[in-house]
Amino acid sequence: MNIRTVATTPFTDQKPGTSGLRKKVAVFQAPHYLENFVQAVFDTILENAEVPAGATLTLGGDGRYLNREAIQVILRMAAANGFGKVLVGQGGILSTPAASCVIRKYRTFGGLILSASHNPGGPDGDFGIKYNTPNGGPAPEKVTDAIFARSKALSSYRIVDADDIDLDRIGTQAVGDMVVEVIDPVADYAGLMESLFDFAAIRDLVAGGFRLCFDAMHAVTGPYAKEIIERRLGAPAGTVINGVPLEDFGGGHPDPNLTYADQLVAIMYGKDAPDFGAASDGDGDRNMILGRGFFVTPSDSLAVIAANARLAPGYAKGIAGIARSMPTSAAADRVAQKLGLPCFETPTGWKFFGNLMDAGKVTLCGEESFGTGSSHVREKDGLWAVLFWLIGAYAPAAFLGHFTVFVLACFIGYMVVWNVKPALHTPLMSVTNAISSIIAIGALVQIAPPLVGGAPGRPDELIRWLAVVGIALTAINMFGGFAVTRRMLAMFRK
Repeated sequence: MNIRTVATTPFTDQKPGTSGLRKKVAVFQAPHYLENFVQAVFDTILENAEVPAGATLTLGGDGRYLNREAIQVILRMAAANGFGKVLVGQGGILSTPAASCVIRKYRTFGGLILSASHNPGGPDGDFGIKYNTPNGGPAPEKVTDAIFARSKALSSYRIVDADDIDLDRIGTQAVGDMVVEVIDPVADYAGLMESLFDFAAIRDLVAGGFRLCFDAMHAVTGPYAKEIIERRLGAPAGTVINGVPLEDFGGGHPDPNLTYADQLVAIMYGKDAPDFGAASDGDGDRNMILGRGFFVTPSDSLAVIAANARLAPGYAKGIAGIARSMPTSAAADRVAQKLGLPCFETPTGWKFFGNLMDAGKVTLCGEESFGTGSSHVREKDGLWAVLFWLIGAYAPAAFLGHFTVFVLACFIGYMVVWNVKPALHTPLMSVTNAISSIIAIGALVQIAPPLVGGAPGRPDELIRWLAVVGIALTAINMFGGFAVTRRMLAMFRK
């Protein structure tokens, strides 16, 4: 094995951010730029010592422009730096949560993930690379700071002279003395999802006519969604749209929000919309959830998942706690308080959740930027969140009833608070009327007759009469508020 030591000069701009180093493709294509950063990573994680005997590295990316070329370079450098084996996804593909899954399952010496997440791709787009530690999560700040420090002092890098491997052929190959195993990028992740969720129940839901649409945005999640949603869960072909990963994401912006996932939004807000819609981003770690004509905010998604986590087999024993980023709303805090669980607030950046999960303090995490996940991996996980929202497939009637009340209450609150011009309705009166509307809905549910004659579980007389009193009091507040508004309008007419 011929190892070359290549002289180089440092770059001053290789400081990793919250999710690794991201730059324009042209920057990474500059001579030695990629190699310098990879060598800085290897030097840092190996602490200038030999790689532990038989150490294995995980490697893959989101399929964007430059992904394949970068993988070939990294393989030759890994061999030169003493790694014994590299697990690489077929075609160079590994979603970020799948990479975390592989790292944890096979206990590799961490991994390199090539992605710029939800940023655009193509020759004029972005590229990125980050190191995930052996726990499967993004490197903490002390590691990324050390990588940056090393990058500024680098004078050479090591690389093996070897031919490119065939990334499309599953099986083992060699780069110098190092073994390269090209693996199915989907199988391990799909197996993990099947261990967490009741796939048989979801298959029954789909077979019963439940329709869904998943927009992979021509990004990495396409193969995963096709395998899980269409093949394992039995959804019709075409349920996954934009499912082929492309180097430029089809010219789109792989960010799952109402602006960039406009095709999905048009479907879900159009005529004959499916029952459920979802999308994921460039590297598969973000998600957007839609219903017929409505959108679920990331903050509410985390709260709803946390409130009903026990309904998924993988979380049937309960969750340890919840964590959210600082800008995320306090909806999850209310759920944690109700369930008697701790709730932690962290700075923005998924790596800040890692210590809490490793310590067993939290199970579920979420952030405002469409990221949700749990301790099954150490990354946020878009497809995992989508599967959790299909929990209605095996949810008991009580959950569906509470969810119906939740949706109706949100609708009433929207109509009362946001659909009335502020000039005609003071903010304080709007809020009190919205609260009253929610109370009234809950009380009406309590006094409603059973849907089926003799159905068990209806409230006793005391609860029923308390509900009647609640309706009366809230009615006074609501109608009184509108009466005051009418008098105010009359004043302006004079």
